Amino acid sequence: QMSQQSELDDMIKQCTTIEGSMWYLLLNGDGIPLKKHPSLSQEHTLHIATLAQDLWNVVRKVNIPEYTLENDLKYIRLRTQEYYEYIITQSTSPEGTTATFIHTQSCSHVKADTMVKAQAEEKVA
Repeated sequence: QMSQQSELDDMIKQCTTIEGSMWYLLLNGDGIPLKKHPSLSQEHTLHIATLAQDLWNVVRKVNIPEYTLENDLKYIRLRTQEYYEYIITQSTSPEGTTATFIHTQSCSHVKADTMVKAQAEEKVA
């Protein structure tokens, strides 16, 4: 139990040091929030928890030829038009306890790169 807590704390610390990191949320197998970034309101936490659990469950049911028991879903990565990225991952401990981890980061550096590239293409044209 203590080793799992330490691994979890290390993972959260590592995620929050990523450039553009905004917030994180950890859910138990029932979708109940266990840990969250201090900036998340209770309402937003519950909203995101519900949406993430629903999305995970729907994606797992999609029939993809490469999707087998040996090649189980490991994470979902979504990028919005506002250049935010949501990464959702789920794992099960050897004891059978399931947890979902959600991390959101700003991809403003991608937006800046895209704008520079577009401006360069305009100059060429």
